[in-house]
Amino acid sequence: MDSSDRSIIITLLVIPFAGLLYCGLVIGSMLSFPVLREHPLLSGGVAALIPLTTGAMIWLSASARAYRR
Repeated sequence: MDSSDRSIIITLLVIPFAGLLYCGLVIGSMLSFPVLREHPLLSGGVAALIPLTTGAMIWLSASARAYRR
């Protein structure tokens, strides 16, 4: 098993746990802060945009790296 296989395995194991942690943080912050409950569309939109932009940045950087090769 070379390093690329190992990094793929680690990535596939870490991403679901990071998603669960993020969902727990969002739900916990919405339970804790009344401001987030008063503005659900804004807080939900920001909570949805953070993983979307993170995934887009990862996707674009990986495709740019593959294009350079």
